[in-house]
Amino acid sequence: MAGTTISFNSFSLQDTNYKTSEINHVSPPERVVDRLKLARAHGEAIVSDWYDTRKIIVSGSVLGSTASDLQSKLDAMLKALGEPEANLDIEYGAATRRYVATLERADIPKKSYNSKFVEFKLTFECSDPFGYATSASTLSEAAITTSPNTWSETISGSAPPLPVITITLNSATDVTIIRFKNSTTDDEIIVGATYITGDELEIDTANKTVKLNGTEIDYIGVFPSFDVGSNSLRLEVTATAFNADVDIVYTPTYL
Repeated sequence: MAGTTISFNSFSLQDTNYKTSEINHVSPPERVVDRLKLARAHGEAIVSDWYDTRKIIVSGSVLGSTASDLQSKLDAMLKALGEPEANLDIEYGAATRRYVATLERADIPKKSYNSKFVEFKLTFECSDPFGYATSASTLSEAAITTSPNTWSETISGSAPPLPVITITLNSATDVTIIRFKNSTTDDEIIVGATYITGDELEIDTANKTVKLNGTEIDYIGVFPSFDVGSNSLRLEVTATAFNADVDIVYTPTYL
């Protein structure tokens, strides 16, 4: 994997002095499965499952022009590596995968006979087991005037993301209830309020908050989850008349 662009905490681990030769980040994190023994029956039932923390191992070498220069370069690298929960960005195909990582262990076996060269093996732990794109994607459905309104959107990645859904009322006459549903996952959230033109309703599925113009409000139902691939979406508005835009902002997420 020589030549792969990689940085941690904005510190490059792939240049003329820092040469990364091996990166182990493609294998997915371990999946933890809770099972329950079936009463008087064969086998077990899966109760729940989730992904554990992820470990990424990076191996390479550091080159210096002198023994002193090598030590300075090692110090600079270790300083950058000391930052907890920093971005570990790894080139992958034509894009970059971003992991939020903390250095767990650094093995740097310095040889006494080689004062200008040292190898390293870095073990990072990611408390968040997923990798992410370095920029968000936006899906939009504009100028909705009929209720209910259904449409489909495609989510990229290999793991379900946690989007922020923003519903903007371009015009609103007697709007009292907004329902947003992902029919693919059968999750629906219902938010009642006295809406007016210009209102923005934000549904943050990551932080589990619902805000109207920046202020948290009550809701009924559950936060919509999204599948990777096609999702059938539905917006239902109780109103005399309305015009609404829906924006779904998410970061593609990867196992």
